[in-house]
Order: sequence, then C-alpha cells, then structure tokens
Amino acid sequence: WDSLRAKLPEDQREAFDNAGLRGEADAASFIFGWNIRDMRLEQGLTQMQLSEITGIQQREITRIENGNANPTLRTIQRLMLALGHELTYVPVEKPIKKKR
Repeated sequence: WDSLRAKLPEDQREAFDNAGLRGEADAASFIFGWNIRDMRLEQGLTQMQLSEITGIQQREITRIENGNANPTLRTIQRLMLALGHELTYVPVEKPIKKKR
C-alpha cells in the first residue's frame, strides 16, 4: 500500500489519500486509471475520442480513469495500443503461489 503510494508523483498523492481506497487492489486500480488518464491527455484526446478509437464505451473509460473499474486484459491492451504503448509487462507486486 505505502509502496504504491510512494511511487506516485507528489501532485497525485493527495488525490490518492482522498480516494477512500480499501486495499492494494483499489490502490492499483487508482494508479492504473490515473496513468491511463495522463497518457490520454498527453495524446490530446478526450474520453469520447479514445472511446471511438478503442470501441470501449466512454462511461467505462471514465470508470477506469477514476479507478472504479476492473478492466479485462483485452480492454487494457486496447487502451494501451490506442495510447501508443505496447502491453509487454503486467506487474505483480507479490509472487503468485503455485497450486499443488
């Protein structure tokens, strides 16, 4: 939790602290959404334009950017490609335990 917060730029920490997050999954969704928003704005795109490019509904993009969605891997890939990035690495904070 604190390690995720520490990775944020200073200007994002206040929003992170005020978001009412309940755990690491909420924190990761918040950070992911914030990053998608930043990439979209860097491209000069509105949410509606990103929606038209990706085929993802604008309200879903809003939910993702606000950290209130659990997008599928396919949705994440469509967003990343539309924003000029490849999905080459999916971070996992903790190792996944193998089932026996």
